[in-house]
This record gives sequence, C-alpha cells and structure tokens, in this order.
Amino acid sequence: MRARWLSILVVVALGAPAARAAEVTTLPPPSGTGIERGVALLRCKVPGTPTFFLSRGAVLEVGAHEHADVLLTTAHGLPASAAEVVRDCRVVARGREYPIDDVWHAGGDALGAGHDWAVVLSKRIRGDLHRWRVGEVGVESLAKLVADRAPVRLVMRYTDMGTHTDCRLEPRASIPSRLVAHTCLSYPGMSGSPLILGVADEPVLIGLHVGSGLEWTGFKIDMVSVAQPIDAPVIAAIVAAAARASRPAGRSRR
Repeated sequence: MRARWLSILVVVALGAPAARAAEVTTLPPPSGTGIERGVALLRCKVPGTPTFFLSRGAVLEVGAHEHADVLLTTAHGLPASAAEVVRDCRVVARGREYPIDDVWHAGGDALGAGHDWAVVLSKRIRGDLHRWRVGEVGVESLAKLVADRAPVRLVMRYTDMGTHTDCRLEPRASIPSRLVAHTCLSYPGMSGSPLILGVADEPVLIGLHVGSGLEWTGFKIDMVSVAQPIDAPVIAAIVAAAARASRPAGRSRR
C-alpha cells in the first residue's frame, strides 16, 4: 500500500511543540498495551444536590513533573467558569480522586462548534498510567486523512465493557468545518475520549470525541459521531498548562 505522509505538530517535553513530517502507520493492538490507562474521568458535582456530571479526559505527556498532570477534555462536561471547575470538579483515575488546580478555556463550548474543549491541571496522578503524545495535524493533511477515511481508534477506559473501537474518519458535508466525523462506536458519557492515529508507529492523540448528531442522507437519518481536532488554540493551552505544571504548586485561574 502506498505510504501516507502528513504534516503534524507534536507536543514534546515541557509542552514545546515540534513540527515534522510523519508517516501514518498501523495502530498498536487494541488490547494489552495499556493505552486505556491514559483515559481518566472528570467528575463535577452540582452544589447543594447529590447530582454530578461525568465526562472523560486524556492524560497528556508534556514532560516529567512530580506534582502535576495535564489533561484534555470537553468544555461541555465542566462548569462554565474556571472557579467552579476548581471548586466542584475532580479527576478520577485508578480509583482515586485528584483536585484540579487550574483550567484553560472553561465554558468554551458556548462559543460554538470547534470550541468544545478544555485543558485542566490536576495533582499528579499516581500508579501505572499511559500519558498521550498530542499532535496537531495540518489543515491540508487532516482534510486528506478525512477524504481517505484514515483508520483511527476511539480509546475507552480500562473499566469499560468491551474493547476500543477501530474505525475511520469520515467525510460528512453536514459537519462544521472545525470538527471531524468518525465511525467509532460511542455512547453517552464518552465525551472527552481520545481519538488516536498511528503516526510513525506510535499512537498519537489527534482529537477528542465531543458527541454525536443527526444527519439526513436523503434516504434516512444517520447518527454521526463527531470529534474536535487538536488545533492551534488547543496546543497553545496545553503549552501554557505544561509551563504552569513545571512551576511550584499554586493557583491561577482562567
């Protein structure tokens, strides 16, 4: 098969992005590699009630920090203000809760399509964990991947029933240009799950699942799964969070 190359900006040590050309390769096996341990829960309580909301977040590789972790999640799973996120939300991973110290882009989902993401800084998550390398695929390369229906995977948590779902990107005219459609099996509560691509024989996070919508095909109504691609504003927030993570503990909210 002819090799597929793309332009990608990969976040490396201490959150510094590095641009390079890379080959799209096969993803690792869907089980036995531990990648599901890179998906955490975000649990946010509703003050004064026993109710809480759950979403998912990808734990990111931004360099070794002893006291902090950086996660990427959806904005719609969090309260609209940074102060509420810090007060009411916790990261849940490996059976333990971790406080959130800072957040970038809280309430971004109110800005419309392509803004449903948030970056959070939590206390360091302990135990055996996978931390994702993050890549911003260039606009032209992403369009080519979608047109070619490139193989991707939506990664589930280690506690989920079943396995990760291998699937493909999918061209859909009804999807806003700032989002991408995919064929991965999903269900309510999976918002924030990592969408990964094989890049130079490594799984790289190129987007996060934000939900699904309905599309009229001319013959029937289809359910379409939708992801937020990693783009320049997301990368900038990750870089800022990585810089914040490298400093002594303290809080500065956004």
